[in-house]
Amino acid sequence: MCNFITSQDLHLKKHIFSYRSPRQIPLSFRYGGRLICGIPEDYKVTVCDVNPDEHVLERTIVASNDAGLEIRVQYREYADFPATEWLAFITNRGAAPTELISNIRIGGILPMQIEQIGHGNGDTCTPSGYDWHTEPLTKPYTLSPSDGTSCKG
Repeated sequence: MCNFITSQDLHLKKHIFSYRSPRQIPLSFRYGGRLICGIPEDYKVTVCDVNPDEHVLERTIVASNDAGLEIRVQYREYADFPATEWLAFITNRGAAPTELISNIRIGGILPMQIEQIGHGNGDTCTPSGYDWHTEPLTKPYTLSPSDGTSCKG
């Protein structure tokens, strides 16, 4: 298998959904009809960093509001690979039901001009699973699983 990673890729990594602050986490959802983007200023926030090995930073951001809504976001950054990972959990820690939560989304707009993108196709349960492809970015392009599971197509 060829290594598609270049020094330019590693340089650009800091611009692709890197952690900057709780307010700038690429998480959005509707809470009681209001659009929430990132962690609101009035939430109590704690941040914990762990380095499971020399090439990985894992950061956990936990935020809660007075009603007991907890947002836990796990961020992973690789020193030797141009990728970041985001995983979010929203939990009611209060005594009463939360307001309606909907339209949960992690992601955003890439903040740079990119001419092409290399990506894997994920597990397709066929011999071509995890093949690599390069696509020109001549129009908007969405990277997401084809059926809502974690890695299909």
